[in-house]
Amino acid sequence: MSQPTALQSAAATLVDVLTNAQARGERRVWLGQDGTAALQELADLSNPASQIEKLTAALEDELGTSILNSAGPIDASLAMVGDGPSQDDMDLRSPFSGPVGDKLNGILGAMGLNRDKVFLTHLARARQKNWKQTIATCLPLTKAELSIIAPKLVIVFGERALHALTGDDSLSLDSVRGKPIEYRGLTLLPTAHPSVILEADSLSPEEATKIKRAFWEDMLAAMEHLSLPISEKQRNFFKR
Repeated sequence: MSQPTALQSAAATLVDVLTNAQARGERRVWLGQDGTAALQELADLSNPASQIEKLTAALEDELGTSILNSAGPIDASLAMVGDGPSQDDMDLRSPFSGPVGDKLNGILGAMGLNRDKVFLTHLARARQKNWKQTIATCLPLTKAELSIIAPKLVIVFGERALHALTGDDSLSLDSVRGKPIEYRGLTLLPTAHPSVILEADSLSPEEATKIKRAFWEDMLAAMEHLSLPISEKQRNFFKR
């Protein structure tokens, strides 16, 4: 049997308080400590901003530093998740900033999308020495945000982010990239990190085109999943 959700638990507690009061014949109900706490929990759970605010404050206390917040609308159909922020991200206080951000903006534009309509985030929310531990510490916040937003698709950048988000280190990026994966109510589409597009420019033209084409094919798969229109020009990007 599955465990009750926080919403179900809070509602059940409140129902118990009210039922017991009715059984005692009370016309006015004194909620008491448990009932009041349950009512507050229900209020918090119905307010996504309140949930995220509490998780953020707790995370900053645990890390001992301010964290990098996510960016984008709460009703986004598309989310993009990286493993952790660059120094540019931390300096500008925005995920996917600097040269990588510029490249990502160009990719989104080629897909017919605007950055402002996409939810952007990282699994790690600060740059600390123990990268793996930082991701593990920050992961509950990112998962909570994705659960609240419930995007149609989550593009996961890089194998490290894929492993951390799914908890499955056996997944090979090469074997699953560009293929939708169902994970706990979310549809993930793994692909390479957009930084590989920047790095490709230092390679031979043939190798660079191969890398860019592979990445773009993953974006085409994302567009198809989101039922976005795809022109012949878009389908033929990076084809020789």
